[in-house]
Amino acid sequence: MRRFVTNEKQGAFCKLPAQINNLRHLMIKAGRQYGLSSQKTLRYSEQLEELILQYQLQNRGMINPNSSPAFLGCSYKTF
Repeated sequence: MRRFVTNEKQGAFCKLPAQINNLRHLMIKAGRQYGLSSQKTLRYSEQLEELILQYQLQNRGMINPNSSPAFLGCSYKTF
């Protein structure tokens, strides 16, 4: 049985890739500036881990777990 994403769920789901990408870049920047073991870098890493887990849990109910966010009608900026 196929499951389709409602607009409300789609909106929240579409925001996650952008948030993950943004946080990933902040973590990399902090790692380069303060070092990989700095508190700031580690905090970004923990936050990123939480967002990725949230994304994976939400992605479980999608039509195809290998689909890109663009497949779901999401658009986000890549760096």
